[in-house]
Amino acid sequence: MRHLINVATLESEPATSLAMNEIGVVRIAAAKPLFFDSYKDNRVTGSFILIDRKTNHTAGAGMILRKPKGRSKTRRIAWSGWCARQFRKARS
Repeated sequence: MRHLINVATLESEPATSLAMNEIGVVRIAAAKPLFFDSYKDNRVTGSFILIDRKTNHTAGAGMILRKPKGRSKTRRIAWSGWCARQFRKARS
């Protein structure tokens, strides 16, 4: 959890968790490789839903705003326009 966004002021506020319907900036770790685009480039491959594996309920949703800074330490994240190009080809 990086920080919470106050929707009234759009200011960043310190936080360690998010309550229902709150908006924040987070860092996510994945067990398997992820391929994605920025939301600006492709709304489908630039957005995600988080599912609680015990309850199967939606735990959160979000959009990827930009490429992660630096290199991924685990190499589990791949940033590429490839997803957008392949998705567009499949839909044509």
